[in-house]
Amino acid sequence: MALDVPIRRVVVVKLGGAAITDKRSSRKIDAPGLRACASVVREATARGETLIVAHGAGSFGHAEAAACGCARGGDVEDETFARGVEATRAAVRTLNGIVVDALRENGVRAVGLTPSEVGWHTRGRGAEAEASTSGRGGVFDLLRDGAVPVIHGDVVIDDVQGTSVLSGDDIVAWCARWAIEDGFAARARVVFLSDVWGVYASPPRCAPITNPSDTSALTIAPGEDAVLLREIVVDGDSDDGDASPVWRCVRAAPLVDPRRDAPLDAVPSATFKTADGVTDVTGGIEAKLGAALAIARALPGASPSVFLTRAGVLTAADDARDHALDAVLGRPNRTDDSTFPFVGTVVRTDRQRESS
Repeated sequence: MALDVPIRRVVVVKLGGAAITDKRSSRKIDAPGLRACASVVREATARGETLIVAHGAGSFGHAEAAACGCARGGDVEDETFARGVEATRAAVRTLNGIVVDALRENGVRAVGLTPSEVGWHTRGRGAEAEASTSGRGGVFDLLRDGAVPVIHGDVVIDDVQGTSVLSGDDIVAWCARWAIEDGFAARARVVFLSDVWGVYASPPRCAPITNPSDTSALTIAPGEDAVLLREIVVDGDSDDGDASPVWRCVRAAPLVDPRRDAPLDAVPSATFKTADGVTDVTGGIEAKLGAALAIARALPGASPSVFLTRAGVLTAADDARDHALDAVLGRPNRTDDSTFPFVGTVVRTDRQRESS
């Protein structure tokens, strides 16, 4: 049920599995990363933002999902397959409990929500995938009650293939769209938090962060030559079925010094690389960028509404800022060239860029 007067904005924050877990070790939390993400949520809610939090599985569930093949579908009446599905669900529920506890320890009134337990399901892959309406109302009921829903990726029933993996990226896209469609909010903003600063032109040559365990004072490795795509523009009239590229980079910068523009002819297209030995059944960074592009096309408003960055305070050039918090609060929209720029990737439509 929609509110008579919608709130000004909902912010959907995706805590990537790589941001809160060590994806190279089974069921291992990245404690500094989780603390940094919890700090962002705490500060944003303290400043009056209405948040929905979604998180990926990371090292909790991807291996189990790959082993049983539940992303491809299967018969839940088959005993062996059903055990694999339950093992996957148990793993992601465990992670959800850890995330909820971390948020509560930071003073956030967090409430975990398990999609498979509240009637969420899908109807085929790709463009036909959607959630049932029976489970979506619970998200906004929690918001009306002043809570922060914390929703995790899950194995859900699929009407076509039996089961599917509902990724955190899917959840983010749906919640942002529902907030607008159901009249709960006038606008929505989406922030993807990962263990990288955004979309790079090519995989970083070395570990970009010299001190990843100290999220209160992160520093970029001096020798890093990665180029950060600072602004991506997507064709607002395109759709996922278009054969030709529907986005372009219009601003890039060296990661070591985002104040300097990099020549765009050096970044004709972005490339992606999944870390060796890491299992991710939901598509990794390519899926994340695809979700960001789709969300940017779907959300109304003249300002950019989709951001990709990393949680933690970055110290550089006598400046110390939590760019993840800036993104959640919408500060990248107001950052001018005289200040240290937002370190992350902003995704907007061509119409939004023309109006800015």
